[in-house]
Amino acid sequence: MSSPPRSPTMTIDARATRQYLSPDRLAIFSVVLEAILYGFSLFMFTVTVYVLLRGRKLKKANAPFVVVACLLFVLSTIHISIDLDRLYLGFIVYRDRFPGGPQAWFADPHQALWVFKMSAYGMQTLLGDGVVVYRCYRVWNSIWAAVIPMLLWVYVLVTVVGTTYLSSQRSTTSISAGILGRWINAFLVATWTCNLTGTAILAFKLWRVEQNIRRCRLTAGVTSSVLAVVLDAGALYSLALVVIILFRIVKFYAGAAVVDMLAPLISICFNLIFLRIGLQKEAERAGRYQSDQDSQTSAVSQVLPRISFARQGGGTGGGTDVSMEDGNSVVISPDRDSGEGDSGNV
Repeated sequence: MSSPPRSPTMTIDARATRQYLSPDRLAIFSVVLEAILYGFSLFMFTVTVYVLLRGRKLKKANAPFVVVACLLFVLSTIHISIDLDRLYLGFIVYRDRFPGGPQAWFADPHQALWVFKMSAYGMQTLLGDGVVVYRCYRVWNSIWAAVIPMLLWVYVLVTVVGTTYLSSQRSTTSISAGILGRWINAFLVATWTCNLTGTAILAFKLWRVEQNIRRCRLTAGVTSSVLAVVLDAGALYSLALVVIILFRIVKFYAGAAVVDMLAPLISICFNLIFLRIGLQKEAERAGRYQSDQDSQTSAVSQVLPRISFARQGGGTGGGTDVSMEDGNSVVISPDRDSGEGDSGNV
């Protein structure tokens, strides 16, 4: 439950009201969109964990992917749970008790649940951007390749702390305007820059590896599919951030609904990458197994001589001529009666 209502020290954005996008209506609209993406995020999370853990124990190679996927999903679940609770409190509990009604309640940046919601989204963003920075370091195997994304990640951390702190201060009067609005804008630009830079550095390395592989053979390498997924996921998340930033620049605060969509979208994007990596590992293991089987078959065919069978003579008196690769021939005659030996004449 939320803390008791305080005196309304906030202001409601006039433009949003004129455009029929008051805070209470935006709250309903954003929860509907977030719930749709959350359902798809739940499906992607289930499939990803199943692929990463299928047929084996939690190996060291897959453990980081599983842990990150679980944390992103938990934070996304916390985010939508807070939004649903805010709907219940704003429209039912404090509908007639809060000065100004639901419209003023949803515009209040001092609500404890709103501060908690911003913290959950900030931690999810830091985790996702941190994974991008770490992958840059691992793929390049150099700390210098991750210096710029790491500095941008620190910038994201500062904006998350600043936004959360200002949200809890009574001097803040509006979610969309004033100093809090500027800090939110700085946070969005910081995470967009960090994600875009890290994805570009990672994609460039994968592209170089793919080009080296194609010089050795005509078919595409295994990194081509991973590269495509990395670019698609990075582009999807970056596009959503660009839309939100543009909305805030033109003072079209319906972008607040898109902000709530980012929580499940982050989980979806990273699950796409983890799922593709898991499928690629399974394909590599299947390829190695088939290669081992082919090697064993080739070894057996080289050790054993080639044997051909031919029937000699006719009727019941003929034998069987077994010809081997070295030119030797063995004739096996059938038993004529029980008194003869079991083996034929050589």
